[in-house]
Amino acid sequence: MMFRAIEKTAIYGLSSYNSRIKTLEINLEELSNINYKYTLLIAEPTEMLISELYKFLSDRGVNIVQTRNLKDTLLILQKQRVDVLVINISLLGQDFAFISIIKGIEEGLQIIVCAETNTPEFESSIRQQGIFFYHLKSFGIQDLKIAISNAIEKASKYSGGSSDVFSDQNQ
Repeated sequence: MMFRAIEKTAIYGLSSYNSRIKTLEINLEELSNINYKYTLLIAEPTEMLISELYKFLSDRGVNIVQTRNLKDTLLILQKQRVDVLVINISLLGQDFAFISIIKGIEEGLQIIVCAETNTPEFESSIRQQGIFFYHLKSFGIQDLKIAISNAIEKASKYSGGSSDVFSDQNQ
């Protein structure tokens, strides 16, 4: 008697498990069919920014790609269209020539540089590279969200489109 109860529980558990797998397969298939309107590349050695921005961007249908180093950033820029690049200043070091290289690959790319600390000379040097926005992390994530929204708006005008996915920036 006890054996049959265990057998029924096991069959029910397996059936439930198979049902969940089928649901996950369907969700993954739907996800792979999403046609993203914009792509944002986050180049940062940690996952801090992507974890803070993921919901904000994915709710608006923005494709998010992350790299952890300059080499992978260049490879992504060569392989696919990217509308906005958010790059951590630590990846650039003291040499901002990388920004010129990036601009040569993707002419209309909007670049947002994120930094932990700042000096007037440092900020001046990076801004001379023609970046879209210089974000100090101490100003908070909302400041960065607004900058990303504005950068995507500018990128959409550059490509001849219009951005309506960021009409509500206050989330």
